[in-house]
Amino acid sequence: MNTRFKYGTVSEAIDNLRQKDFDKDFRLEGNQIICGNEKFNADDLKIAMTYAT
Repeated sequence: MNTRFKYGTVSEAIDNLRQKDFDKDFRLEGNQIICGNEKFNADDLKIAMTYAT
C-alpha cells in the first residue's frame, strides 16, 4: 500500500472510491471486519489505499 489521496471531506473520498469500483462497505465488530453477510479477520484483507481529510 503506497497510494494516499487527500480529500476535502469523507463524502468526497467515498464518492471517488465508488467511481473506482470500491463498492463494498465494511464495518468493524469486535475483532472481525464485516461486509454484508461475510466476516473477515485482519489477515484476510489487504489495504489498497488510504485517504486523509
